[in-house]
Amino acid sequence: MRFNSAFVGGVRSGVRVLVSSVVVAGALCASGCGGAAAEGTEQADESATASQGEALGEASCATTDPQSIVSGFISTSSPIISGVQYSNPHCYLAWVTDINNFSLSNSFTTVTVHDPLTQATCGSETVYSQLYVKQGTAWVAQGPKLSDVGQWINAGGLAFCLLPSITYQSGTDMIVGKSYRIAASARSGGRTVALEEYTQRGPS
Repeated sequence: MRFNSAFVGGVRSGVRVLVSSVVVAGALCASGCGGAAAEGTEQADESATASQGEALGEASCATTDPQSIVSGFISTSSPIISGVQYSNPHCYLAWVTDINNFSLSNSFTTVTVHDPLTQATCGSETVYSQLYVKQGTAWVAQGPKLSDVGQWINAGGLAFCLLPSITYQSGTDMIVGKSYRIAASARSGGRTVALEEYTQRGPS
């Protein structure tokens, strides 16, 4: 599952609170509501950047030591924020986080870029993420590696960047009581940029 965070007027919107799908949809429709065309554009963007993330899914990402370890969930008051330059020794250009005994129901765990994106940089940054679940002593990949590209929105009186973001939903992607590993990377071209990870509660 994916939810895009946004930067509006230089201020991060949606990193601590889910972006309103109504507002985003309205802005997108003001630019044209061609669903098939939008889907085709997303697929083209992901195809164009796929080569940048090929190494993220190597088998050793499941056996390497993580850079971050948390218990329960990643608190929004203490999010995981990488440096600009990073690479796990056995998971190329990735930041690896282990979440032991995931504990927050009705929540969303998000991987996104940390820095604000301008109109010039919004569409050039991509987030990659692979989720693993612990089975016995091994980390096992859950589904395919995901990627998302930033998108600049300028319509309906709004101008903002839909940040590249990958979000995992509790109860669907992450089950309370299980342990998870996230191998992620935020990139612009072939270089890494700072990424941010956090878990936020869903609407009650």
